[in-house]
Amino acid sequence: MKMTSLSNTVKSESSFSAKGISYSMVEISKKDENLLWLWHKEHVKINFPEQKPDKRLFLKDLKSGGQKYIIVNSDNRKIGFVWFDLKKNLYEKEIEGVIRYIQIDKTQRKKGIGKTVLKHVGKILKKCGASFITLGTRTENTAASKLYESLGYKPIRIVYRKNLR
Repeated sequence: MKMTSLSNTVKSESSFSAKGISYSMVEISKKDENLLWLWHKEHVKINFPEQKPDKRLFLKDLKSGGQKYIIVNSDNRKIGFVWFDLKKNLYEKEIEGVIRYIQIDKTQRKKGIGKTVLKHVGKILKKCGASFITLGTRTENTAASKLYESLGYKPIRIVYRKNLR
């Protein structure tokens, strides 16, 4: 299958609205970086409690190029975002859509926003040639697992970790 660049995604896919919430594919501004950093710290606290977030590394990864971001807005307030990418899966020799990060403001969860944005990202990745999409979460994050499984995602592996410090 041929991979189409995310940058060449049709303009009609770059933004939409549903139930009073707007979803827009954006270039990340300096102001957005600070908000995403705050959300990232919350994400690390929930999903990697043994780690300390590193702002320098986060911003370097955020600016590494190729990936896309959808910012979720409600009443002119940013309430979430998703960060995604395409890559060639070397083992399966197919194009893989990768949802690297999704965050919805705590006060806005359980309203279908995450489900809506994940469905939209799936459509974009499919148009770009992805054969499948991967994403990850901690085993303790049962709310995220339920959301992903409700959208047809299946767990495919377990990662074990042993701390040496």
